[in-house]
Amino acid sequence: MLHRIFRGIRYDDGARSMPVSTIKLRSLLVLSLLGVAWVPVSQARGANAYTSLAIEVSTDNVHWSRSIQVLPGAQINARVVAGYEGRASLFGLAWVNFQPVVTNWDGPADQILPFVAAGSQSTGQVAYDKPQANQAGYGRIAPFAAISLGLSTGGFDTTLVAHTQFSGVTRITRIAQARTTNNIGDGPTTGSFAFNNTNGAGGIICAQTPSESLPDAVRSAATTGIVLFKFGIIPDASLSFRDLQIELPVGGVSKFGTAAACAGWFTSAAQTAAGVSYVPVITRPATISVRSVPGAPGFAVVAAFACLVPRRRRG
Repeated sequence: MLHRIFRGIRYDDGARSMPVSTIKLRSLLVLSLLGVAWVPVSQARGANAYTSLAIEVSTDNVHWSRSIQVLPGAQINARVVAGYEGRASLFGLAWVNFQPVVTNWDGPADQILPFVAAGSQSTGQVAYDKPQANQAGYGRIAPFAAISLGLSTGGFDTTLVAHTQFSGVTRITRIAQARTTNNIGDGPTTGSFAFNNTNGAGGIICAQTPSESLPDAVRSAATTGIVLFKFGIIPDASLSFRDLQIELPVGGVSKFGTAAACAGWFTSAAQTAAGVSYVPVITRPATISVRSVPGAPGFAVVAAFACLVPRRRRG
C-alpha cells in the first residue's frame, strides 16, 4: 500500500475502497492530490477569474523575467510563480499540481540541476526562494511542501525527477513524479492509474497545510507573486544557437474532480480545507535564448558582419 504522512496523518491506498463517510476530509484531500481519490469541490469561477501559473527565469536569482538571453553553458534559474486574477476575496493558495516542460532539449550535456525531490517541509526537505546558509534553493518552496513525496512500500514512487523523452519529434525534459512516465495526455483517462498522465495528479504537488490539521503552521495568505517551485538549468555548452521554451502545459495540471485544470484557494482567513474553492488555471511560458554572442541574435551578428565587407565601386 502507498503510505504517506501529510499534516501528521497516515493513510494508504486501501482507503479508496472505503465508504466516503468513513474517511476524514483531510485524508481524502491527500489522496486527491496524488490522484488516488477525488473530493467533492466547490468552484470559485467568477467571470474572468483565473489562477495564473507563470515561468520566470533569471541568471542572478534577483532579476526575473519571462525571456532571457544567455551564453552556452550558463546557469539559469527558473521558477513557477502563481497568482490569482479575479475579483473574489481569497486568503492564499491552498494547492496545485503541475509539470514543467523544457522543449528543444537537444544537447547531450543539457542539465537539470539537483533539487529537493522527496520528503516534506515537516522533516526539513524543502527549498526557499531566497535561501540562506545551508538552505536549499531548488525544489518545492516553503510553505508549499506539505505533502511528503518519495518511494512507498507499495511500489509507487512519487519522488520528483526530470523525465527526458520525445514528444512527437521534439526532445523534451519534464519534471514530474517518478511514477509519471508518460507524456502529458498519454495513458489511462480513468481509474487509479490516470495519474500517468491524463489527470495531472502525477506532477509536482505544491500544497499548504490547512488549519484543521496544524493550526499553528506557517502559511502564506498571498494571492500574487507566489513562488512554488524552483529549478536550475545548464544548457549544453557545445550548442551555440537555440531557444529553450519552458512551459506548464494545462494538461499536466490537476483537475481536482472538476472539468478543467484548476488550483485550490482558501476562501476564509481561517484557511480551512473545508473552505477551499477551485479556480481554473492559465499558464504562461518563458524562453531562454542561447547565443554564442551575448546580447545579439544570430541574424543580427551576420548582418553586422556583412556591413563590414567593402563594396566594389561601379565604373
